[in-house]
Amino acid sequence: MYSFACYMEADAMRLSGFAKMIRQIESSNQIPPPIEIAKFFGFATVAEFEADWKKFILATDMLKDRPQGSKSREDAILGADFMRELDAVITYTESRIFLIQR
Repeated sequence: MYSFACYMEADAMRLSGFAKMIRQIESSNQIPPPIEIAKFFGFATVAEFEADWKKFILATDMLKDRPQGSKSREDAILGADFMRELDAVITYTESRIFLIQR
């Protein structure tokens, strides 16, 4: 969810899409279907929208605003659909997990 929040706030176009989505949710009292969410963000298909979100996740340092040396319980939470497309490399000496898109 954190990655989606970062995605929605990353630029003016995405923020506008987020505002449209919220207005729709408030007026209908329902979460729109995935194709409508994709269209709010300027995509013709759900697959195009998901591909852009995945590209954003892989290219973004989501921890850049965290103070130097601070610790967190988790760095990112990714959905099962996305994780299924990744290979993980765990380095125990560095305490890091590197994700590689297949």
